[in-house]
Amino acid sequence: MVGSKLRYVIYYVRNCSSTQDLAMKLFEQGYGEGLVVVADEMSSGRGRLGRSWLATSGGLWFTLVLTPPKPTNLQILSLGIGSSVAKTLRELYEVKAVVKWPNDVLVNGRKIAGILIEGKKNLKTALFVGVGINVNNEIPGELREKAISIKEVLKRTSP
Repeated sequence: MVGSKLRYVIYYVRNCSSTQDLAMKLFEQGYGEGLVVVADEMSSGRGRLGRSWLATSGGLWFTLVLTPPKPTNLQILSLGIGSSVAKTLRELYEVKAVVKWPNDVLVNGRKIAGILIEGKKNLKTALFVGVGINVNNEIPGELREKAISIKEVLKRTSP
């Protein structure tokens, strides 16, 4: 963002239970706004309403920490993040990515990405913006009707 004072710190791990949980732990340890936790795999990824999120190798799984002065309208933030993901997928891969309210990104009617925003009040309010994008990961058979990866859409792996 032009003129932004936000500084990003990337914290990469091969595997974790959840980038959301790890970001919350690191925030409590003193990491601040702009922390981005990225994992190759998550063993206990989650989505909205506590639903499980399968996060195997090949996908893009991350959480961004934000500390807005007055966090309101988290649904609008989720919609904005989802719109950004959809726009990026359209621009990079020329796919017809669309946002499905409140936190999904779909291609061909199937979920390619999800957004999860959780808050924590601890001295100051922090928002943990989780994003999961199916890139080159394999979609299990039982999810094939509902989920899709960039690899499947393009019929090749994505760089």
